[in-house]
Amino acid sequence: MRKTGFRYFKLVDENAVTTPYLQYFRISHEGAMLEAINHYPSASPKRSSGPEVLSVGEDNLIGSLSIDPEPPDEFEEEWDGGYSIEISRDEFDKALEAALGNE
Repeated sequence: MRKTGFRYFKLVDENAVTTPYLQYFRISHEGAMLEAINHYPSASPKRSSGPEVLSVGEDNLIGSLSIDPEPPDEFEEEWDGGYSIEISRDEFDKALEAALGNE
């Protein structure tokens, strides 16, 4: 039986210089990354006036922003200066709303 719905994650990298220091992800249960919100540090050449929002078209949920789907159960991790954790849909929706409000 195929699971429906999504899982949500937040990634924090305190040592980021040119890569995002804060990211939010919407991931399918199959591991496809469907939406990402990227916050870049001020030193990054990708820094703009607000967060970068990337998404697979809402009408076409076949596809992924990542090259290889990653099992959501293996997405949580910790490393020196950063971590990724599962978050609620509400927290993701608030981050998305704030990001789209900055455009």
